[in-house]
Order: sequence, then C-alpha cells, then structure tokens
Amino acid sequence: MGKGNGCVPSKNGPLVTVSDTNPIPIPIPIPDQLKSKAGEISRNLRIFIVYYSMYGHVDLLAKRMKKGVDSVDGVEGVLFKVPETLPLETLEQMRVPVKDDGVPVISVEEMVEADGFLFGFPTRLTAVSVLAYHGMVYVPIGYTFGSEMSNLESIRGGSPYGAGVFSGNGSRPLSSIELDLAHHQGKYMATLLKQRSLPR
Repeated sequence: MGKGNGCVPSKNGPLVTVSDTNPIPIPIPIPDQLKSKAGEISRNLRIFIVYYSMYGHVDLLAKRMKKGVDSVDGVEGVLFKVPETLPLETLEQMRVPVKDDGVPVISVEEMVEADGFLFGFPTRLTAVSVLAYHGMVYVPIGYTFGSEMSNLESIRGGSPYGAGVFSGNGSRPLSSIELDLAHHQGKYMATLLKQRSLPR
C-alpha cells in the first residue's frame, strides 16, 4: 500500500525455503497463544494496517485493504495511523484535509500484539520500509492480481510489491483498479497468514 509494504513478523516457527538457488531459512509465525489444546486457533488472527495519509489516498487504500483482510474467515484487519510529522501551520498551507479521528494512532507497545502487518505510506516516508530489516519478512503480492497487474492502458498506482496510488498533486481520485488491488492485497496477506498459522 503506498509503496506496498506487506510484512509478517518473524517469530519462532517452522522453516521455509525462499529460493532454490540460495536457500535461506525463515521462521514463519505460529504463535502458541493462538492455539487451543486441540491445536486449533482460539482467536482471530490480527493484521495491523498501519499507515500515514496526507490527502486521504493511502487512507482509502488502507480501508479497502481492511475489507480484503476481513473477508478471510478467522482473520481481522485493525487500522492504525502513525503520528503526524508536520506542524499544523504547514498542513494548513498545504491544504491538507482533516484526518479521520476514528482511526487510532498506534504505539510501539501495541505493535507486539499483531500477527502480521500491512504498512501504507507516501513516497516521502519511504524510510518506513527499513522495518523489513528489523526482524520482519517482507511478503510482496507478486503477479497474483492477474491480468490487471500488467494493464498499462490507464495511469494507476500499484505493482508486484503491493497496492498503491498515483495521486499526482493530491487531487487525483483513486481508480477502481487501485482500490481492487488494495482489496486483493488485504485478502492475499490474510490468506497467507492463516495458512501459515494452521497446525502442521
């Protein structure tokens, strides 16, 4: 989303190989606290959708992504914003609309409660991707969106790395393809997380 960062935290779990030519063992999370004595998941898995949105584009992607996550039985999407980085005076000069107060700001302490993450941020905050280097496994969507992924007949955001939007100067609305890609990414990530969390 935005730049398309879908990440799953790496915790103790079974190892998988990510490359046939250069295998790297990566632990996939199967949290013990999620399993009942019978080995079944005892609560919904939660994907935290953490984002920053200046003009509302990434906010719309995040909310559509949540719908995709929520469409997978046993997985729940939870929206969080990051704190604003610009002073109010600057935001007013840039004619930034008022943010949705219904979405809480995430704290560092809350992040450990997630089973997975989807991050959304504008180009100017690309340093957020450094999270992938701090114990998280980055999971792109690849070409799972089908033929629309390579459709170049109209301007749109998004790539095999994840959903995105081309907003120009902030006035361009999201296209239906950009919104559909966000929904697809949410559903895709929720499905992967659920598959990895099932007892083996």
